[in-house]
Amino acid sequence: VIDASRPDSLVLAAFLPTTRSTRDITVSDTLCLVSLEPAGSPEDPAIMLMSIADPRAPRLIGAFRSDSVDMAHNAWLEPPYAYVANSRAGDLRIIDFTDPAEPFEAAQWSVEEEPAYLHDVLVSDTLALLSYWEDGFVVLSVADPAAPYELGHFTYPGARTHSAALSPDRRTAYVSDEIFGAPYGGLHIL
Repeated sequence: VIDASRPDSLVLAAFLPTTRSTRDITVSDTLCLVSLEPAGSPEDPAIMLMSIADPRAPRLIGAFRSDSVDMAHNAWLEPPYAYVANSRAGDLRIIDFTDPAEPFEAAQWSVEEEPAYLHDVLVSDTLALLSYWEDGFVVLSVADPAAPYELGHFTYPGARTHSAALSPDRRTAYVSDEIFGAPYGGLHIL
């Protein structure tokens, strides 16, 4: 946790160690969700939920791991749900943290193509934006997080869909690629 109250003088406010590499974080109010990868021991969580009500004393309040979700490349927190890019199966898992001490898998969703790799997820209100690497960009309805369903799917040649963002009016999606050699991809505006 970095104290950024003075951007010209950043200070470490707190540190909470993890057992594996931290891939992504999402903050919502006084909660912070951390995704972890690669797979570790059977006790290591795939995601960790922390209270940051006191940023100088963050504390672990919940964690999730299952036989099918043992690492997460990316995750998004929309309390009480965590939307997890499950690295093991390449799909979306929705974890219910209503009781942080007893989280459970509420739903899962995947494109039909196999194998698939979900690289990134972002949730905005009732929409989940999924960056599905070679399978393109998917928009799901998560109005009922226990029953997600596809609203739209955009694919394109050479896709390496890395991440997406939604305009404030929710009428435009910005989709990017992660390509490691020329041509390097670009920004797709939908």
